[in-house]
Amino acid sequence: MKYKIIGNKKVMGKIKGDTITIDDEKVAKSLIKGGHIKPTTIKRKRARKKDGTFIKDDKSTPDVNEAWEK
Repeated sequence: MKYKIIGNKKVMGKIKGDTITIDDEKVAKSLIKGGHIKPTTIKRKRARKKDGTFIKDDKSTPDVNEAWEK
């Protein structure tokens, strides 16, 4: 899971404001409790055509969702 560093302490060699990935849940909980990191949310953005209208999902490609940017 991805976390954002909010404390002044360096975490995994990164500084305040950087985003890091931590797979160990115990380590993440400890750093959250200490006020060093917080979980990040992924903000997805709708894909648009050149004229600004939304692109719809192509149902013929079930493994790809064209309506959202990556």
